[in-house]
Amino acid sequence: MKIRILLTLFLVSVLSLSASPNLVKVMPADGSKNVGIAGSIVLMFDKDVVAGDAVCTLNGEKIVPTLISKVAKFEYAGLSYSTDYLLEVPSGAILDKSGDAFAGTSVKFTTVQRPAVDPKLFDFVVDPNAAQTGAKVGKTIQSAFKAIPEKSAKRFYVFIKNGVYNERLTLPATKQNVTFIGESR
Repeated sequence: MKIRILLTLFLVSVLSLSASPNLVKVMPADGSKNVGIAGSIVLMFDKDVVAGDAVCTLNGEKIVPTLISKVAKFEYAGLSYSTDYLLEVPSGAILDKSGDAFAGTSVKFTTVQRPAVDPKLFDFVVDPNAAQTGAKVGKTIQSAFKAIPEKSAKRFYVFIKNGVYNERLTLPATKQNVTFIGESR
């Protein structure tokens, strides 16, 4: 009886050592919405993992994971807003320490929508397509320059929406404490 139990335990431990790594958790989960445009995708396994030879991709572009213990972390930045992405981890890209290959997986997710700009957060908004202009909104960067108070101790924030601005600009030295924030930069 004792020998049978020991043999069973031995076989279970040998089989578990040779089994491929299993995926325990994925963050963000497959099918997630509102994922940040910069961040990381984390795959957690049931055993320690190392890199294999197969290439992982994010929307067809090569992405290399950082592998620590039981975690594979795929860091990314600069993704587009409101866009579907696909991380593909093929078989052989991740191995356990005995060389057994992870079967592979794919993770689909959609990035967040571009946040709406609240003009209340800015002292002036430059928008080439503005329907109305006035004390807080203008169609040119020059209009923002005119709105900036002189010798102000308080910071003045100007938001510049995407557009083409064909202007020659010089900000007078008397207009200080100004921050320009571009929509895409």
